[in-house]
Amino acid sequence: MSRIIVFVLWALALAGLGRDGVASAQSGHVEIMSLGDLWQTIHADSLIAVHDFLGHGFGGAIVAGILDWPIWGLPLVLSFFVIVVRSIFRTFYPKVKLS
Repeated sequence: MSRIIVFVLWALALAGLGRDGVASAQSGHVEIMSLGDLWQTIHADSLIAVHDFLGHGFGGAIVAGILDWPIWGLPLVLSFFVIVVRSIFRTFYPKVKLS
């Protein structure tokens, strides 16, 4: 199951990287879309609701920082996290069958 999750996350990252590459080629300069811009494009009201809910506290700062990442950054970080967790799990529980 973790291999499928990593594959899907890498596919999303490649799609985002492809989107940035096409946009950069069309404009003639490097254009990198952030997660916040993508969320704003998809559903702006929910982005505003999340900012209002989290406020300016610690959670709001974390979300604001993540929303500045490029659209291909979060899938790569999440896939790395899945790979690390899977390898740790296999180290401590070698007899458990993982997909």
